[in-house]
Amino acid sequence: MTASKELLVGMKTAFSTSMMGLGSGSLFLLVLFGRDSLRQKLRDSLRQKLKAIATLKITDNNNSDLVEAFIRVGDKLSGLNQPSAEAIGQAVGRSIAEQFAGLNQLSAQAIGLAIGQQIKPALGEMFKEQKKLREIQETQGQRVLE
Repeated sequence: MTASKELLVGMKTAFSTSMMGLGSGSLFLLVLFGRDSLRQKLRDSLRQKLKAIATLKITDNNNSDLVEAFIRVGDKLSGLNQPSAEAIGQAVGRSIAEQFAGLNQLSAQAIGLAIGQQIKPALGEMFKEQKKLREIQETQGQRVLE
């Protein structure tokens, strides 16, 4: 009898620890679920904000250049008496060739000069800022030595 009582006390302890483990596991699962849903909401909110920023940038562009190009292609096609695939292809080819005619004159040097003219002022400002920072570091280094 005494051995069975001790066995029941041990089983009671094992059962209570199992129940505590299951309860704490369930609690942690709920906490993890809450954190995951909060993280998902924050991520969705950030995506919506980024999408709004990107949409604003895109909506500023009204594609007027593209519309004008299609109008010119339409004008070229309106002169065709008997529209055929070859005639349409030639008319579209001529229109596109006119649009990109200036690209034949581009060279690596011309592109490099154009980019250099755009970047040079910014790089000059960065050079001045770095020079100021070096002077400040040198004066601080001299103060430390003194």
